[in-house]
Amino acid sequence: MKKMRVKHFGNYWFDVIFGGLISFGLLYLVGYLYLTKYESKIVDFLYFGACFLIVVYYQWKDDNYKLIETDLSKEENFKRVTNALDNLVWDYKVYKNDIGLTYNKYILKFLSVRIIPEQGKIYYNFQYHTFNGGRLPFFFGISSYLESKFVDSLKNELNNSSNCSKV
Repeated sequence: MKKMRVKHFGNYWFDVIFGGLISFGLLYLVGYLYLTKYESKIVDFLYFGACFLIVVYYQWKDDNYKLIETDLSKEENFKRVTNALDNLVWDYKVYKNDIGLTYNKYILKFLSVRIIPEQGKIYYNFQYHTFNGGRLPFFFGISSYLESKFVDSLKNELNNSSNCSKV
């Protein structure tokens, strides 16, 4: 099955490249300060390569929607998702085919979240907002933490329906 990916808009490649460079630079700098005591070109080269691969992996993975399979109709999946978001007290807007988080307080304001309920499936993506200097692929685990809260809330809603096949 082909993975569903986030649609690209405007300055997508600029955001990915510049955000990747910033992320790479910060990641490399932090580790390099620690690795200077080894004074080894091989260690420096391996660490450089590892940082590069980590950033490329996270940039690639960031555009993929994740999937939860259910046995529910599209309308019922919409209802379960909105109930889960209401339980989390997150502001959202329901569109024709998807749900997007609107400007929220605190750490949610750093994320662009899209949820697409379909027949038997719920796709979701938690991605950091693009800013004028690029889009960072990771930032202190904020996205992972909030995604985990959403998935837990959604699982509770789906388990209440008792028609969920793979959660």
